[in-house]
Amino acid sequence: MAGALGGVCKRALLLAAIPLLGAIAAFGLLQGASAAPRSPEDPAERMVLRLHDLPHGYFLPYFEGFSGGEFSCKPIRPFKSTPAVTRFVRRFSPKGCWGIYLRAYRVPGAASPPVVGTGALDAGSLEAAEAGFAVSGNILNALVEDERLQEVTPVATIGDATRLFHWKHVPRFFRNGHLGSFLVWRSGQALAVVFASAGTLEASDRIVEQLAQRQQTHIESPTPYKRSERDTSEVFLDDPALTFPIYWLGRNFDPGHGLPVARLESGEAPPRPYALPRQKLNLRYSKNVYLNSWTSRGWKRFLQTPGSRIMRTWRCTESIELEIPGGHARVFAAQGRDFDVCPDRPPSLFFAFAYLHGTVTAVNFVSCPHCGQVPYGPYNSLRGMKEVVRGLRLRPEPVYPTG
Repeated sequence: MAGALGGVCKRALLLAAIPLLGAIAAFGLLQGASAAPRSPEDPAERMVLRLHDLPHGYFLPYFEGFSGGEFSCKPIRPFKSTPAVTRFVRRFSPKGCWGIYLRAYRVPGAASPPVVGTGALDAGSLEAAEAGFAVSGNILNALVEDERLQEVTPVATIGDATRLFHWKHVPRFFRNGHLGSFLVWRSGQALAVVFASAGTLEASDRIVEQLAQRQQTHIESPTPYKRSERDTSEVFLDDPALTFPIYWLGRNFDPGHGLPVARLESGEAPPRPYALPRQKLNLRYSKNVYLNSWTSRGWKRFLQTPGSRIMRTWRCTESIELEIPGGHARVFAAQGRDFDVCPDRPPSLFFAFAYLHGTVTAVNFVSCPHCGQVPYGPYNSLRGMKEVVRGLRLRPEPVYPTG
């Protein structure tokens, strides 16, 4: 099912970024115990750089078993470290939070490095913070696998003390992204770090200075980093390259009538080879609601393919026509098995096609119903499909903040 592939772009970007994960998160990335389920109220997490501090187009990657989906908060453990770092860790038992943001696309006019890292920890005392700041260069060198970073004069002083490091051999997975800068600073008993990789060291320095100043506001006035602030379910829908009109159900679809709220989980233009023929967009909602979209012309071409005939041409499949705001729809009821003999029982599969202003949106249509991809769930009913097609509306074009 193409809808089930929501997030493919995210996973591809994350896999490309894995070589950097050991270096981006600074203090929090020294080898720690496996991250257990944690509260989003971790004190150190209140001091990290936030999604809204960045230009438009970034997302928090999810990598199961690695960062808990967003940020990793755990005690630091010595790993490939110098004796000075080992002494610091054993004496003060520091714990920090770290995470990365990946750029999904570049918004014109914004300075958008392909990857941004952020980390913070409350050392517990001024003595511990000063000790950690003193060995921060050793920590970073260990994290980039003993490649010697070059310490240079900071472009600005953030907090009470600042150090700036250049990394000239960042693994190249984005164009013009092989030069990076780490900015480390101490603010009272807190330690923090940001990382950015840009086309030049000068650009990287400028970006980490700006990001550090934004993160410093959270160190001075820490507040919970709410889940709502981290929601990037719509980020790929705001890509300037996506010019296809998006018909969706909103971020949260609540039709009532005994149906649960379906929340947007991901949306994107599906990359080849994962898209169905001529498909332009897929949206994935919770409660097993999937929307796949085409232009009217592309839909006609898709209907000529064998996969399009699955389900809709089964012998037992029935359908009804429905008027909806801005167009019309056809809702189908089919049997999930024994469809060749039309068993004497109610239909078990429901899907729909909505025709709106030169586009076609297929709801819960699958091209391989026997591959374990059938979207059973609370919306798998005649009422559920009717509510979905009636709820489709045009998503407003994105507005890109600048500055």
